Amino acid sequence: MIQYADNLYQLALKARKELNIELSKGRALKCANIVGRILEFDPDNASADVLQVDLYCEFGIQLSEIRPS
Repeated sequence: MIQYADNLYQLALKARKELNIELSKGRALKCANIVGRILEFDPDNASADVLQVDLYCEFGIQLSEIRPS
């Protein structure tokens, strides 16, 4: 799951670089949902913590403000 979340994050960065903002935001939000699920079951997951911070720094996404899908 963490690899999938990381891949989505990398794809979100690539889409933003290509100026496809809608696609970028969608991938970042999907990544955030997965990271939230990972942290729900494993709060000490260091990789998920890093992605959580990266999502906030790069996209302004706070996990506490999104609804899980």
